[in-house]
Amino acid sequence: MKFRNSTSSFSRVLLAGAAVSALSGGTALAADDVIIVTATKRATTLQETPVAVSVVSGDDLKASQIRDIRDLSLLAPSLSVNQQQTSSATTFSIRGVGTSGNNSGLEPSVGVFVDGVYRSRQGASINDFPTVERIEVLRGPQSTLYGRNTPAGVVSIITQKPEFEVGADAEVTYANYNNVIVKGSLTGPISENLAFRISGNVNQRDGYITNVVNGEDVNERDRWSVRGQLLFEPADNISVRLIGDYSKIEEACCAAPFFQYNPGVAGALPLVFPGAVVVPATPFEREVAFDGNLLTDQTTYGFSGQVDIDLGYAELTSITAYRDFEETNDIDADFLDLQASTINQGADSYDTFTQELRLTSSGDNTLDWMVGAFYFNQDLTVDGVSTFGPDLRPFADIILAGGNITTLENILALFGAATPGSFLAEGEGLQQEHFDQADESFAAFATLDYHLTDALTVTGGIRWETETKDVVSDVVVTGPFLALDLTNIPQLAFIPLPVGAFAGLQPFQFFANPFVNFTDSRTDEEVSYLARIAYDVNDNLNVYGSFSTGFKSGGFNLSRGSSVSTAGFDPETTRAFELGAKGAFFDGAMTANVALFHQRVSDFQANIFNGAAFDLTNAGQTTIKGFEIDTVINPVDNLIITAGVTYLDGKYDEFINGPCINSAFIDDTNIPAELLTCSPTVSGVANPAFTNTRDFSGLDLSLPKFSSSTTATWIVPMGDLEGFVRGEVQFKGDVNLGGDQNPLKQRGSYTLLNASVGVGNPDQGWQIVGWIRNLADEEFAQGIFDSVAQPGGLNGYPNDPRTYGATLRFTY
Repeated sequence: MKFRNSTSSFSRVLLAGAAVSALSGGTALAADDVIIVTATKRATTLQETPVAVSVVSGDDLKASQIRDIRDLSLLAPSLSVNQQQTSSATTFSIRGVGTSGNNSGLEPSVGVFVDGVYRSRQGASINDFPTVERIEVLRGPQSTLYGRNTPAGVVSIITQKPEFEVGADAEVTYANYNNVIVKGSLTGPISENLAFRISGNVNQRDGYITNVVNGEDVNERDRWSVRGQLLFEPADNISVRLIGDYSKIEEACCAAPFFQYNPGVAGALPLVFPGAVVVPATPFEREVAFDGNLLTDQTTYGFSGQVDIDLGYAELTSITAYRDFEETNDIDADFLDLQASTINQGADSYDTFTQELRLTSSGDNTLDWMVGAFYFNQDLTVDGVSTFGPDLRPFADIILAGGNITTLENILALFGAATPGSFLAEGEGLQQEHFDQADESFAAFATLDYHLTDALTVTGGIRWETETKDVVSDVVVTGPFLALDLTNIPQLAFIPLPVGAFAGLQPFQFFANPFVNFTDSRTDEEVSYLARIAYDVNDNLNVYGSFSTGFKSGGFNLSRGSSVSTAGFDPETTRAFELGAKGAFFDGAMTANVALFHQRVSDFQANIFNGAAFDLTNAGQTTIKGFEIDTVINPVDNLIITAGVTYLDGKYDEFINGPCINSAFIDDTNIPAELLTCSPTVSGVANPAFTNTRDFSGLDLSLPKFSSSTTATWIVPMGDLEGFVRGEVQFKGDVNLGGDQNPLKQRGSYTLLNASVGVGNPDQGWQIVGWIRNLADEEFAQGIFDSVAQPGGLNGYPNDPRTYGATLRFTY
């Protein structure tokens, strides 16, 4: 397909950034070059690729002021990225399927690849983007080609290679909140067949939230990275690319203001603890009051080598990589101005080795093929400590428990079963958390594309994969209160109290005592497959239909605070049907693309915070169906309009042990009774096998029904200069942000407006842009969760406020 092109080269760069990309790839509308993607691990044109894939160019990122992967959903509506309790606790979802990031034992549902190298944890990919050529967002299961942990899709980041001509670019941004961003890249030849590229960036910003206790700003930015590459081409048919990168994040992040207090906390806290500061539950005033540490300290680095050899009949590709990730997090989990804990620190580290080999047929063949193998090896370590502070006992007992902790302690002391002052005593709690997990997997895969005619192609693919995980725990918990069976106190003390009289104190049993340490191993084996048929109706319209499967590994619960057994959880599998069409109309002035999908997830892995612990379990079966529409329109010269819409409709087909809601703090009479009733039932029939659970079967999944993104860019010729004006609109429908579907966690729909204006000289290679994001200062929660040990309280993460600034760019 050939698209309209009536603008200068500099205009095309600006127009390239206008495209929402998605299935169509907006850059193609503004440039003669055809968009080439590697979504199928074979270089094909975007419009001819029978896969639902969004392509975001480096120019798209610049035009939309996208700094890291959190903002990428602006240009890919089906992708959702949320940052929560730490800088790296980032959750990805595509078409409503994702993974909660609060347990190191959980694998991602969206696989992230950087230059073909798999990032096994999404937290290792959240630093600012390096020098990007393009980002491909593949929607739907991709396990046949990309392997385990891609049942929802793939985010593939492709960076710019070294070049054999000298080139450089630099960018400086200053914005409100004292935001300073500096980025740059230098490339050129070292010899006739050896070239280099070195890139780096620094991003510093004051926090969006103020801790009124000490006046410090939190939820800040303080990160940098550097990336070096060598490209060696000793012969016309051989290419060797070596990459090394290092990045650092050291940020006071992430505070979670109160959206709602437990009724007894706000008024009683200053009375029990004179001098304690309490801020109102008005999260968008962006104030918090806590006394503990808040820090994410992350270091990650890696090395990779890619070798491509053209054998004539096929191309051999080898990608070898090693990555290391180290992170320590301090957090004041209660977000109150009291010493509820003396230390609350967690640390994750892992090192990963991967090796991929592919042999891909080349040339024009009736039968195109690909065979490959993949090896993965990872050592993961989780460490932590969380001990009680001097204020925890009076806070829990006097303010929240009505003195019942002391009452229980005194009763048990009469029978010699407790020592006065020992419950929730200072220094007790989690003395040591340590998990070691070794992970090794092997895979072999193959695909065949049979071109029955010039217009009709049938594709089949299969992947066999086996994975073994070995885990050892060494967790030490102390404290007599944590060891009590609060549902059966009479059994302990032979006192005439009804069973469960003190069960309401369970939210204060933060850790299991004794923690049952374990050594375990599991092996999962899976076959993933793909079947697809694609047909070129004519030169401007392609249609396809596919069936694919996805696979996410099972594993172990690597959390000291979980209320669920440490036994392993099962793999998650996905089955998806998709129909799609890609077309260009009006001599290329418009592209329109549609994808219809129906996907079913079995043994969905759910990790839900209940206010004291994370419940990690397989959630039965879910079904999501919907559609995506993307269009790019070039109605007149120098103007491009893009639009993308995603619709999702999801339900729990079966989830019999969903988490309960604490309905004592919900007084909305319009809420259906079944949402507030905690009853262990299966399809309405009592089931004593489950306690403190609720049957979610038949309920809607927590998904926004509609998401959309629209952009418009107008180029303004100005003699030797060229200017542009750009506007962006992003819409997200209402959604419940709680895994328990608590009505108080319902977030309404929102609309974000962004705008930018710029001018530059294409011959001299400079451009200056003024921009504003969240123009209307829209306010919404990115996540809401039950307050720690405060039944009825809710904390959450506000969105970013209005930001504005100027960016100066130079290109040589």
